[in-house]
Amino acid sequence: KRRGEGATRESFANLLADLRRLSARVAASAATSAALQQALDEKVAETEALRTALGCRSAEVATLSAQLSALRARATRAESAAAELQGELQGLQQAGEAAARAEAAAAAAAR
Repeated sequence: KRRGEGATRESFANLLADLRRLSARVAASAATSAALQQALDEKVAETEALRTALGCRSAEVATLSAQLSALRARATRAESAAAELQGELQGLQQAGEAAARAEAAAAAAAR
């Protein structure tokens, strides 16, 4: 009978040791899972921050693009105005030259 009790106690002790090892593995697995979840949460937060920053950058690019278009339009209008003024200046120069020739001809005729 004693031999049977010893075997039962040893068997029970082995089961208890197995249970403790399994419990330790479950605890380690839970800790690993918690760490992985925290890392995942941090990556999600980082991704959201990047998405927000990208949205801000997209808005800035759109604003800069609109400003560039407005500047191009102003430059085109300025070029047109400059061309008009150049034409007027040439007309005035030609009129001045014609007036100078006419004055010279009148002075020559008066002599």
